[in-house]
Amino acid sequence: MKKSILYIHGFASGPGQKAKDLQKAFPDHDIVSPQLSGQINLDMFNLKTYLFDKSFDFDAIVGTSLGGFYALALRTEAIINIPTYVINPALSPHITLAKYVGKSVPNHKTGEMTNIYDSDLAAYKKYKLSFNSNTFKKCKFFIGTKDDVLDFEELFYILEAENLMNKVIFSEQNHRHQDISNVIDAIKKDNLIISI
Repeated sequence: MKKSILYIHGFASGPGQKAKDLQKAFPDHDIVSPQLSGQINLDMFNLKTYLFDKSFDFDAIVGTSLGGFYALALRTEAIINIPTYVINPALSPHITLAKYVGKSVPNHKTGEMTNIYDSDLAAYKKYKLSFNSNTFKKCKFFIGTKDDVLDFEELFYILEAENLMNKVIFSEQNHRHQDISNVIDAIKKDNLIISI
């Protein structure tokens, strides 16, 4: 069983520089970063398949944007208790992705076209995130103060109401959050993974 980190990318994206940065920071770990479709039922099935695969021993999950939503959905379902680090997480993809219904969106990594339908939005809406101290005991939120895609007012309201603002780390980055050194530092600081 190989020590691993699960990296979950965002919408119309794929494994890229963040997965490479994680691999460089944690060379003794496999970085598992599946290419996702943007269709939540299929993506959640595939993510669960990785999480239950006995050949992996996941020490951490890192999710960005829509991948952050997936990571939080997995925690809400109590499927995982793995330390989770979400970067600019999409909390309401059924709202955020509505502008793409009926349009073909190019994937930034593969060049393939991604399509979102009303049925996809309905499927996203069925996933209710549970924000409480038990669900997010081992979770940290990395928020770019210059995010040009998502509005975090709702997240702050929820985290404040649950006394979880101590789980938020701010940086002056946009939605793409290209520099994940703060995430890597947090993983190391939490003593969850010690690279040799």
